[in-house]
Amino acid sequence: MAVALVESGVGHRVTRAETVDAAVLPEAEGMTLPRYYFDIEDETVVPDTEGRALPDRAAARIEALARGADFAADPEKLGGAGVVVVTVRDAPDRVVMRLRLVCQIEDLVD
Repeated sequence: MAVALVESGVGHRVTRAETVDAAVLPEAEGMTLPRYYFDIEDETVVPDTEGRALPDRAAARIEALARGADFAADPEKLGGAGVVVVTVRDAPDRVVMRLRLVCQIEDLVD
């Protein structure tokens, strides 16, 4: 298996990383892709023990945003603070980026 960046939308923006058959990406044959881990923190930390092989940090950034948005979109998962943090690691103790999503709803009418 390999990873491709899927394009969609106006101007073909890259929106997510997707696992595809390696035969689709011949240049991926023989390559060892780096593995990234996506720990999700709301009121508790959910560590990623499996990780995901991705071609680079740009793909890891897209994956972090997708995972954070998916987590925040589920009202049963999102805690009272409304903050989701996705910490991205490329090794057990090496953090390479952190994504923070703040989800606030303000009732403006009494």
